[in-house]
Amino acid sequence: MKALKFIALFIAFPIFGYGLIYALYMYKPEYFHYKANRLFIEERYAEASIEMYESGDSARKYLIQRYVQKNRFSTNAYGSRTACYQEDGRKKPSVLALGDSQMLGSSTDDSGVFTSHLCKKTSASIFNAAVRGMSANYGLGFLRNKDMIFDVLLFTTTERAGFNKTYCSSFDKFEQLYDTPLKADEMIINSKDTDYTYYRNIHNFVIGYLQSRMRAILDSVKYGLTAPEKNIIAFGHVFKDDVIDGYINDEINCAKRLQKFFASKGFVVGFLYFPAHQTIYGTDVNLTPPPSTLNFIDTITEKFSKEGLKTFNSKSCLLVAKKREPVYQPHDSHLNHRGFEVLAECLLDNAVLKKLFNQ
Repeated sequence: MKALKFIALFIAFPIFGYGLIYALYMYKPEYFHYKANRLFIEERYAEASIEMYESGDSARKYLIQRYVQKNRFSTNAYGSRTACYQEDGRKKPSVLALGDSQMLGSSTDDSGVFTSHLCKKTSASIFNAAVRGMSANYGLGFLRNKDMIFDVLLFTTTERAGFNKTYCSSFDKFEQLYDTPLKADEMIINSKDTDYTYYRNIHNFVIGYLQSRMRAILDSVKYGLTAPEKNIIAFGHVFKDDVIDGYINDEINCAKRLQKFFASKGFVVGFLYFPAHQTIYGTDVNLTPPPSTLNFIDTITEKFSKEGLKTFNSKSCLLVAKKREPVYQPHDSHLNHRGFEVLAECLLDNAVLKKLFNQ
């Protein structure tokens, strides 16, 4: 009889524990997410604003996070961070800022997003086209919304992704569809009703969350319980010497293609690379990529400029600022509030690019 009770408790305890955690998630899902944009995707939030504590994406193997900050994360009906776009089109210039999670401002308060700083420092109308849960080229769809008026395009990407992979790999389809209008409501992300799929996804998330936390407990024997103070670079990349020239040529050809196509449509076009965490802080943690990787932005900036493509050296900008203050979140793959602000200041100090925002 005792054996049967033991077996019953052995089976019932984890089921009860799981049910308790699942119920807690349904009550306060923000307790289980380390980034607001992941919460918005998982919970199918559309137009919403939430204040929550966020920690870095590079320190997940540690049970206790060292750098945690309270941020407000707000998105409009299109699922992008709010900026300063004026729909009547009277305010000039009107800028469509394209990009991925750096442009979205992952792990950054609304006030610290890159486009927020550009809004504060210029009189331009700016729309942040980085949409949570979508690829960077998704934002090109806003150009097919004839109710939205733009005359400037700012293409951004990360070193790891590049313009060719991010935009040109699927640009043929966009060119074919460019003259086919999209209605405003076709770009709006609606909050979905809770259904079986939603509850199944939450179940999978909770199971994954428990597995990752259990792994962190076991890994604490090797790494310790608390994340260290130093920068953690978890998402590195390397451009091999035998392929870097081809990669750079692909980047130039892609940027020239984007420039030619959109210039023919009456747009002014600019380009920006967001430097990787390893590019700015790699040497501080004894991570030194080969010269072809470390100097990529220096090389591509020079070549872009020779081709008449509007850009600036974002790497040198942040390296100078880094001597005064942190520009990256220590345990994250994204810039911090000041990093985005410094980058905005450098862009507006550039004689060519500042004209895009002050026509």
